[in-house]
Formats: sequence, structure tokens, C-alpha cells
Amino acid sequence: ITLTNVKEPLKLTFKGKEGRCWVGVMPNGANDFTYQKTFEPGAEDTMTLPEETKSFLISLGASAYIEIEANGEKVAFSDPKFEDLQKKLNVNVSYLE
Repeated sequence: ITLTNVKEPLKLTFKGKEGRCWVGVMPNGANDFTYQKTFEPGAEDTMTLPEETKSFLISLGASAYIEIEANGEKVAFSDPKFEDLQKKLNVNVSYLE
């Protein structure tokens, strides 16, 4: 996934849907998750990535049950060819200059 023309700071918003979903975010190839949370249906939370983050990993436990937004824009990560189970999303970022 590539996010382009992003304004800093980059804020990710997670919204729980019909079931529970665990979310972990690991910026710039860190060795551990800097954000972790289990979302229940209707739960919502926002986290801000460190400045100048060029790439990050989002790990999802049950991806069918979560919606992701980056600075208010929906992030499309569902692919009808694959089941909406565990997913690891590698995200690259390019910022507005």
C-alpha cells in the first residue's frame, strides 16, 4: 500500500466493525509494535506516527472487522481474492513538500 501527498503528522484511525480485531503498528521496521489494541464493534481510536515515517507495518488479527483511515481518508486493503483473516500491510509514505 502506498500513501501519497500525505500531510504531517500522519494519523491513523481504526474503527471496529462487526467483530473483534487486534491491530498492531510497527513504524520504520522497528523490532516491536509501538501501538497495539483489540477493537470491539463500534470502538474507535487514533494514533499518530512519528514524524518523517517513510514506511510502517500494520498487522491485523481479523481484518474483516476493522476499517482504517489515514488522515481521514479510507485505506483500501481488502482483496476479494483473499479471505479477510490475518493480514500484514506494508505501507510506504510520501509526504507533501
